[in-house]
Amino acid sequence: MITRTVVISFLLLCSSMLYTVSSQDPLGYYELLGVEPDASESIIRAAYIREAERWHPNNQWFSSEEVTSKFKECNDAYTLLSDPVRREMYDKQFDNELGSWSSIFAGAVVIGVILYALIEKNSSYASADR
Repeated sequence: MITRTVVISFLLLCSSMLYTVSSQDPLGYYELLGVEPDASESIIRAAYIREAERWHPNNQWFSSEEVTSKFKECNDAYTLLSDPVRREMYDKQFDNELGSWSSIFAGAVVIGVILYALIEKNSSYASADR
């Protein structure tokens, strides 16, 4: 039997998944540079310079693969996001992934709301019969 608690848990799970999906970009480039997806080219450039200086191997007192890897990721992010054509393709991929997953979770939320309404309706009939 489906209870209110189960439906509420389902709704909370779906809404949290919807939030998680909507806040991700495919490769994490916007997050890596610390900018929003609608950031201008100058903001992306300033963010790249900041992060490249932060992760440049010559600016570290130790050498590690993590530092080198982060520096390469910053370069990759800037290379992609600074080119208008490549950025548009990246953003379309971002929108496509967001659209498909958000539709799934939004549909699940609607189903959960309907289930909750049915449970409430049945419980009000049951209490009226007593």
